Amino acid sequence: MKNKGAIIFLSVAITALCLFSLSFTYVANKVDNEIAEYGEAKVTAARAAGSNINLDSLRKVSMRECKDSLWKKEVYLGYTFKEVKAWSLNLGLDLQGGIHATLIVSPVEILKAMSDNSQDPDFIASIDEARQQQKHSQEKFTSIFLKAYQAKKGENKLAEIFVNVDNKFSINPNSTDEEIITIIDKELDDAIDRSLIVLRSRIDKFGTTSPVIQAVKSTGRIEVELPGADDEETITYQLKAVAKLEFLEVWSINESYPYIQKINEYLVSTGETEDGAKPATETPAAEGTDLFANEDASADTTKEAKEEELFASEETKKDTSKSADKDSNAVAQEEFLKSNPIFNYIQVDPQSGTIFARAQDYDKVQALFNSKEVKALLPDDLSFLWGDRSDINAETGGVVVIYAVKKGDYVEAPLGGEVITHAYQSFDGSGKPAVSMEMNVDGAREWKRLTEANIGRQIAVVLDNVVFSAPSVNSAIPNGQSVISGNFSIEEAKTLSRILKAGKLPAPTEIERMVVVGPSLGQAAIDRGFFSLIAGLALVVIFMILYYSKGGMVADVALLFNIFFILGLLAQKGIGAALTLPGIAGIVLTIGMAIDANVLIFERIRDELDAGKPLKIAIDNGYSRAFWSIFDSNITTLLTAIVLGYFGSGLVKGFAVTLGIGIVSSFFSAVFITRLIIEKMVKGKDENSVSFSTSLSKNILKNVNFDFIGKRKVAYAFSGIIIAIGMVLIVSQGLNLGVAFKGGHSYIVQFNGDVQPSEVKSDLAKVFVDASTEVKSFDGAKQVQVTTSFMSSSDEANADEIVKETLMKGLAAYNDLKPEVVQSIVVGPTIADDIKTTSVQSIIIALILIFIYVVIRFRKVGFGIGAFVALLHDVLFVLSVFAIVRVAGISFEIDEIFVAAILTLVGYSINDTVVVFDRVREHLDLNVKMTKEELGASINEAINSTLSRTMMTSLTTLLVIVVLVIFGGEALRGFSVSLLIGVIIGTYSSIFIATPIVYDTTSTSVKEDKE
Repeated sequence: MKNKGAIIFLSVAITALCLFSLSFTYVANKVDNEIAEYGEAKVTAARAAGSNINLDSLRKVSMRECKDSLWKKEVYLGYTFKEVKAWSLNLGLDLQGGIHATLIVSPVEILKAMSDNSQDPDFIASIDEARQQQKHSQEKFTSIFLKAYQAKKGENKLAEIFVNVDNKFSINPNSTDEEIITIIDKELDDAIDRSLIVLRSRIDKFGTTSPVIQAVKSTGRIEVELPGADDEETITYQLKAVAKLEFLEVWSINESYPYIQKINEYLVSTGETEDGAKPATETPAAEGTDLFANEDASADTTKEAKEEELFASEETKKDTSKSADKDSNAVAQEEFLKSNPIFNYIQVDPQSGTIFARAQDYDKVQALFNSKEVKALLPDDLSFLWGDRSDINAETGGVVVIYAVKKGDYVEAPLGGEVITHAYQSFDGSGKPAVSMEMNVDGAREWKRLTEANIGRQIAVVLDNVVFSAPSVNSAIPNGQSVISGNFSIEEAKTLSRILKAGKLPAPTEIERMVVVGPSLGQAAIDRGFFSLIAGLALVVIFMILYYSKGGMVADVALLFNIFFILGLLAQKGIGAALTLPGIAGIVLTIGMAIDANVLIFERIRDELDAGKPLKIAIDNGYSRAFWSIFDSNITTLLTAIVLGYFGSGLVKGFAVTLGIGIVSSFFSAVFITRLIIEKMVKGKDENSVSFSTSLSKNILKNVNFDFIGKRKVAYAFSGIIIAIGMVLIVSQGLNLGVAFKGGHSYIVQFNGDVQPSEVKSDLAKVFVDASTEVKSFDGAKQVQVTTSFMSSSDEANADEIVKETLMKGLAAYNDLKPEVVQSIVVGPTIADDIKTTSVQSIIIALILIFIYVVIRFRKVGFGIGAFVALLHDVLFVLSVFAIVRVAGISFEIDEIFVAAILTLVGYSINDTVVVFDRVREHLDLNVKMTKEELGASINEAINSTLSRTMMTSLTTLLVIVVLVIFGGEALRGFSVSLLIGVIIGTYSSIFIATPIVYDTTSTSVKEDKE
C-alpha cells in the first residue's frame, strides 16, 4: 500500500480532531443534565412541601436560573459554558426545538416609498394586481407590476409616478420603464442588505444560542434560524417590524460621569464587589471620529485612541485574590475594584472619555442598566445604548462602545429617519470613503437647529436602539446636505448608507414560511432517530460478520470509524452544519451505503482467491481493481448531495451536509482504514489468517448465468405499464402535496389522551369553513397532524394568529385533554411555488450532472444515456407507486424531505449502476471486435459477475431502511418508504434498464465505436 505513513498520520489527526470536538458535546450534555436535575430537584422539593405553585413553570425558571449562573463560568479546559455550547454538536430545530423563518422584503412598500406614496389609481391597482398574480407565479414582482401598469397606461409612463421633488434615484422624465424597473430592483437588493443589518441588531433580543441569519440573494429571501426559541408571537413581531432610525444627541463624558458615579455608589451600598462582569482589557479606537460637514467643505479630523490595558484581567484578579505574596499593583487594583465595583461592568478611556465594555458581558451590563434601581438614578433623558456588536466575536473577546444618549421612556428623538430623502456611499475631499446624506425640507430645518446646538459634540445615528455611528458636528448644516466622513472602508460606508436609507425606504419583511418546533417534539425525534441509528448499525454489523467472516469484522470497525468521523466533523465549529432528524436518517443511510465499498472490495478479493491467487496478492488486486468503481460511485452520489445542499434549505440542507460528509468519510474509512487493518492482520501470517466468506456465504450467487439482455423487453414493458398508470393517476388526482408545496398551515397537536383523527377533523370542519382540512395520526394516538388551507391566501397581517386561534377554538371540545401545538408550519403560496420549482430543477440538474460525468468517465454516450434513462425511470417509478397506493387509501405526503429522498435515491441508484457499468467496460475491453450477439453475451457475463455484490449491497441498505420505516417516526415516513421502494427499484433498474440500454444504443462493433 502506497503512502501508508500519510494515511496513518491522517487517520490519527482526524481521530484526534473529532475527539476534541466531540468532547465539547459531551461536556455540554453533562452540564445540561445537571441543569435538568437541578430543576427536577426544585420541583420535588415543592411537591414535598405541598406548594400550589405551577410545577412546570418552577422547573423552567429554576433551570433558567441555573443556566444563567453557569453561562459565564469556566466548565472545561478554560472555556465557559457558553463557549462550550458554541463548540458542541449543533442540533437542528427539529431535534431541539426552535423557530425557522423565511422572510421576503416587501417590494410593495419599496415601490410606494420610491414613488413618494403616489395615490395614482392605476399605480395602486397595478400593485394590487401584481400581488395577486405573484401568489401563483415565479416571475419577479417588479416584472409583473410593469406588465400590469403598461396594460393600463401604455409604455414609458412610469416616470410620471417616480419623478418627484425629493427623488434622487437618477430617474428623470425621459427614463424608460425598463430603466426605472432596473433602478427599483437595485433598491430591492439594497433593501435586503438593510434588512439583514436590522435583523442582526435584533437577534440578541431573542435569547438563543447559535442563531443563523443569511440572505439568499438569488431568491430575494432571508433565512432565519433561532434554536431553542419558543416565543413565537414576540419573534414574529420583531421579524416583521419596520426599522426605527433616530438621530440622538450624545452626552459628553463630563456630563454623564456623575451618573456613572451614582451607579457605583448604588453598587457599593448593595455590597457589589468583584462579582460583576469582567473588566475590558482593551480600548477601542475612540468613536466620534466621523465628521459632519457641508458637502463642499468636508474635512477629515479623525482622532486615534491608543489601545492599552487600563485594568487588570479577570485572570489577574483571580491570581491576586489567591496569592499570599501579592505585589503592590495587584493589591491596589483589588482595592480599587472593591471601592469602585462599576468598573467590573464598564471601563472609561481617560484620554477620549469613551465608555466601553467587553462584548461577552453584554447580558450582565444590560441587566444593570435596565434595573429599576439604576433607572431611578438617571435623568429622564439619559439612556445607555450599545454600539454595533454584529461583527464582534463575543466568545473570543472584543470590546463595544457604550453611548450616553439623550433619550428616555418619555423623551422622543429630535429627528427620525423619515426625513432622509437619499443616502449613498461617496468620497470626502481627501478621497476617502464617506457617506452623503440628504433630507427633505422639514428635516433640513430641524437638522440645522440640531447641528447648530451641537457643534463640537456628537450626534448618534441609532437604528433599533443600536448606535451605528456617532460623528462629531463640525459646523451647523443649513441645507440638509451632509457628508459623514471618518476612517471608513468602502463596505463600512455602504453599510452606514443602508442604515440611513432604512428611514426613507422602509423595508418591512413578510414571513413567507415559519416553522415552530416545540422542545418535547424535538426530544422524541432524537430518541427515535438514535434508536434507528443503533438498531440499523447492529443489524449491519451482525450481517457483515455472518457473510464475510473476519473481513466483515474489519468492515464493521471501519463503519464505526465512519460514524465517529461524521459526528466529529459535524461538530467542527467552522462547518456551520447542524444535525437534523433527516441528518440522522442520512447517517443511517450512510451505514448501508458505506458497506457498499467494502462489499465491492471483498467480492473482488473473493474472485481473486477463487482464481487461485495467494491471499496477499488477492488483497492487493481486490483493492486496486475496486478503487475506481468505488471512486466513481461515490463521486456521482456526492454530486446529488451538492445539488441538495445548493437548492435545499433548513432540514434538507442539514441532510445534504450530513450525507456529503458521510460519503467522503465512508470512502476514506472503507478504502484506506480497512486496508491498514487487513494488511496488519495478514503480515507474517499464513494464507488462512483472514477469511472473506463463511460456509453460509461461500457459494451464494456463484456461477449464475441469467440472460438479462434477453429479458430486457419484459422489463421495459413492466416499467412502462407501472409508470403509465402512475402518470395517469397523478394527472387525474394529483399527489398528496405537503404544506411546503401547496402553501397553508400545518400543526402537530399533542393531547394528554387518545383522540380519533376523524372526530377531530369533524370538529375542525365547523370552524375552518370553506377550506380543505386534513387530520391524521402522528406518532401515536395522542398526536394529530392538522393541515388546512384556511386563510392561506389572505393578505391580513395577523392571518397566522387568526388561524391558530381558530384551530384552538375548534379543539375546545378536547380542553380536558389539554391540546397543545408542539409544531407549526406556515407556508405562503409564493414560496410554495418556488419550492416546487426548485425541487424539480434540483432533480433535473442532478440527472444532467450525472449524465455528463458518466459520459466523461466511460467515454461512451451509450453509458450516459443508460444512466440518465435509468435514473429518470427510478424517479417516475417511485412517484407512480405513491400515486397507485394512494388509490388504495395509503397516502404519503410529498414534501421537501421527500425530494431529498428522491435525490438520495438517484445517488444510490447511480452508485449501483456505475459498478455494473465498470464491470461491463472491463469485459468489453477484453475484446477487439464482437458481433451484437457477442456483445449481449459479454454484458450478461458482466452483470452476472457483479450480481453477488449488487444483491449484498441492496440487502445491507434495505436492512437500515426497514429500521427507519419501523422506528423513524411519522416525520420520516414518506422519506423512508420512498427510499425503501427506491432501493429495490434502483437495483432492478441498474440490471434491467441501464445496462440493457447500453446494449440497445450500441449499434456497431466495439472496436469501431472506440475508433
